[in-house]
Amino acid sequence: MPPFDAVYESPRENLVYNFDEICQPLQDAHDNFTLDIHTIADNRNYRAYRNGTKGIVSAAGGHYMPTFVVTLRMLRRTGSTLPVELFMRDYQEYEPYVCEVVLPPLNARCIVLSEILPVERNYHDTTEDFQLKSFAILFSSFESILWMDADCIPVHDPAQLLTSKSFTSTGLVTWPDFWTNTASPLYFQISRQPEPPTNARPATEAGAATAIGEEFYTVSEPIVDWSHPHAPTIRPAMLQADPIEDYERTRQENPCVKDHCVTGSVRGFFIHAHDPEFNPGEVLLEKTLHNGKPTRIWTNSVDALQRIGYDAEKVTWEETKTVACTLEHALDSWKDRSGVCEGVKKHWDEVFTSED
Repeated sequence: MPPFDAVYESPRENLVYNFDEICQPLQDAHDNFTLDIHTIADNRNYRAYRNGTKGIVSAAGGHYMPTFVVTLRMLRRTGSTLPVELFMRDYQEYEPYVCEVVLPPLNARCIVLSEILPVERNYHDTTEDFQLKSFAILFSSFESILWMDADCIPVHDPAQLLTSKSFTSTGLVTWPDFWTNTASPLYFQISRQPEPPTNARPATEAGAATAIGEEFYTVSEPIVDWSHPHAPTIRPAMLQADPIEDYERTRQENPCVKDHCVTGSVRGFFIHAHDPEFNPGEVLLEKTLHNGKPTRIWTNSVDALQRIGYDAEKVTWEETKTVACTLEHALDSWKDRSGVCEGVKKHWDEVFTSED
């Protein structure tokens, strides 16, 4: 997938060669699905949310669970008291100790999707990791929702986002990704929509509302590659901008802002730490080595730290160390692991103790 280029438009590639055969069935399926969405939207009783409630929704199970616990602890360090609902596919992903002991004091609770979806439809048996997002949002008890990926670390209290104009003006906020929107040109025939130029806006990481014609606010501040110059991985994290500050800037009269050119440094709000994720039982410790020695993986420059306001990587490692050393023998995905706590302590001592 090519990186987004706001200047030059790139052609959309078509990789479907039997479109004449599948066009009508896909159009019918798309029409029925969007009709169902509008029907649900008109039937306010379909979603069993509690009026006026606000909260965070996420999904995790298996090897995503340790990452989620680190992210949850980072959320609480921002001072946020928003309740959190954690969805998992079925009871194979349910971890009693985490769900019943670890999460409740952090104002979070587990919800098992197979308890909600009709058994005869078996949606939970065929739902893949990323598809779980839609079901989690649909069945959450909150009216206003912030979706938080297990590896998307908030560095400020996100409660303010749910009352900001960037959210209330449309009801949906999306963040840009690194990449160009490469949806097939055939998709726009199926959805009966005009094909937008690829340089109109970058791809959105978790999708958008264009298919049903709804308005949404897209953060205009570009995503930032938040890696260390000597990081052993490419783009280990993306810095996502504050939509409140971004919204205020896009409403200014400066045409440069409206054309999405240089807007200055909008405050960073989320760090999507996707490669590696902060799971010390997986590849985190291996991917933080440079020439065989532990190293930082996020930029430690003055500009990057100013956009956050504090040393976010150091704080994240503090919470990772807590999770590793208190839950090493409690997390299901770490049952066959050993030395998780020891490994994180070693990284901490070699990277951060020497900086103090």
